[in-house]
Amino acid sequence: MPKDVYGEVEITYDMLAARNKRFVNYVIDTLITYVTALFVFYFSFRLYENTNIKTPEDWAVILNSFDFMLYDYIAIIMYYGLLESLVMRSSGKYVTDTMVIMRDGSKPTSTAILIRTLCRIIPFEFVSFFGRLPVGLHDVLSKTVVVDVFKYNQALKRKNKFQTRSSEL
Repeated sequence: MPKDVYGEVEITYDMLAARNKRFVNYVIDTLITYVTALFVFYFSFRLYENTNIKTPEDWAVILNSFDFMLYDYIAIIMYYGLLESLVMRSSGKYVTDTMVIMRDGSKPTSTAILIRTLCRIIPFEFVSFFGRLPVGLHDVLSKTVVVDVFKYNQALKRKNKFQTRSSEL
């Protein structure tokens, strides 16, 4: 999003995305990245080897392999890195009407998105949401927050309205 659309605004606790929205984001985005990794892994597997993957046992071996884990990590990095860098939202965030921003209310930097994305591949990172605030380790380390878009836009309108009135005086 352009800087003039998402400018700096004071982030308050009530603007933060609720824990249930963060959970829905996690489920949707995890499913998308997992299915993407599975799709790419399957076709690359079929491309390089003429194997017969037919039974659930065959898939169990594949899905528990180190190779598949690498495909999943690459899918996570590509998915979050591209979407959050370009539009400040993943598919899950579109569904829940939330977005990622810097703590000061500005658009996330490329470095912040990279840190957020890399933190997501830390095992059990999702446990960090069991704290008092609906903020995960990837938010803390990248100095970002996930906010409700409607509440953020309301605050932005109030700020712009105040600035307009101040300039008229």
